[in-house]
Amino acid sequence: MSDGMDGFDRWLRQRLAATVADAGRAPRRRLSLPGATATPSHARRNGFVAGMLTTAVLFGLLWAATTVRLHRSTAPAMPQSAAGRVLSSVTVPDPVFTVAAGEGGVWVPDDREGTLLRIDPRTGQLAATISIAPKRPVLAGLFDAVATSPGAVWVTSVVDNSLLRIDPSTNRVAQRIPLGMRPSSLSILGGDAWITGSQANRVLRVAVQTGTVEARIVVTDPGPVAAGDGAVWVVSGLEGILSRIDPATNRVDQVLQAAAGLDYVVDAVVATTGGAWFRNLAAQSVEHVDGLTRLVTEHADVGGPETWGVTDPFAITTTDGALWLSVNDALVRVDVRTLRVSRLPLVDPAGLAAAADQTLWVTTAQSRVVHVAPGSG
Repeated sequence: MSDGMDGFDRWLRQRLAATVADAGRAPRRRLSLPGATATPSHARRNGFVAGMLTTAVLFGLLWAATTVRLHRSTAPAMPQSAAGRVLSSVTVPDPVFTVAAGEGGVWVPDDREGTLLRIDPRTGQLAATISIAPKRPVLAGLFDAVATSPGAVWVTSVVDNSLLRIDPSTNRVAQRIPLGMRPSSLSILGGDAWITGSQANRVLRVAVQTGTVEARIVVTDPGPVAAGDGAVWVVSGLEGILSRIDPATNRVDQVLQAAAGLDYVVDAVVATTGGAWFRNLAAQSVEHVDGLTRLVTEHADVGGPETWGVTDPFAITTTDGALWLSVNDALVRVDVRTLRVSRLPLVDPAGLAAAADQTLWVTTAQSRVVHVAPGSG
């Protein structure tokens, strides 16, 4: 770096050289043999010792200064590409897999510790830790889901099969709602929270104002859920089915089902105007389905099998003009107009959330929460 540290470095080197030269001109001290008579102290001899001590101190200072400079000059650069650039990255106690942004925070469940982490979106640093469940070993394939609504943060707990409302003004649990099933995924639409339970073959509709379970809707093996534009989209991954729930009637329609001979594995979905984008894991693609015609209208290839994680939850989200998804070595951007695909290298990204300012928050299996500014392609 070209700042005051360079001048300090040069001064240290000059002082070290001068001190070594002075020490070299002083007579060398001989070690006394056992039983020899001690000789009186000698000024020049003491000067040599003092010079060597000074040399050691100056050398230590020089080493520290050089180490600081080396550390600062070799700090890893934040990744960037045409897809976007990393603005900040904070380490959290455990691998984290889901995330929501809103209500003055970035909210990340720590499944191992049974806590909800609050990240300050202005600084990118951990601001609060909220206890939501007893500490537990991570259960394979079971992750707490999180979402926000005006004045509240919602998080599921697979420990006691409940939905929790967090008051963001106090960072405290304001309500715990028993679900009667193990929750899989969570999304908010208007005044309702939609929670899937794959083991129970149910989708629950919960009123966010009262915490009342208003409906229990039968859906085969429901997993990822996404609500928006007057529809609730539900993925039945093992069946290769994408279903649409009409909130006005709670009626379920199968919009997409893998036909015989077609290799569809639908594993994540995000609602858009007039339809939804979903990930077809088998074809390594993202596809857009029209909510009225039930036809796939857009398709983009996003990578081969080696780019996909198999143990972490899959994630997909949107910002203005772009679709985003996580693979095991990158954050992938798809331009929804041109279908051009670009990548931002990241290690083990998992959960994704788009903030109101169109930036992205990414959780990783490497125990990090990353803030990303989107690129243009």
